[in-house]
Amino acid sequence: MAGTIDIFQRCYTGLEAREGALWLRPALPDELKSVSFRLRHRCAWLSLAVRNDCVTVRVDDDAEHAVTVRVDGRAEEVGPGETRTFAIPPARERSAGTCA
Repeated sequence: MAGTIDIFQRCYTGLEAREGALWLRPALPDELKSVSFRLRHRCAWLSLAVRNDCVTVRVDDDAEHAVTVRVDGRAEEVGPGETRTFAIPPARERSAGTCA
């Protein structure tokens, strides 16, 4: 079952925690239009809604600090109680549903 979670989180959303930031690079298969889930990153709870054309990140109100989010190389700070939507250009190259 853990492999299913890994494919979902790491492969379909491109989720990585590195360099002090949460990195996302969505590559959902055509059959899956969107996914949403909650996760804890650097002691802060976040809600994520991921589609191939955009990613929406919300940091819970009670987080003690902002979270750096990188989507396709663009970084932004998302503070406690804030929500950010990152548009993903349709022309970007990606391998839908593959895991590198």
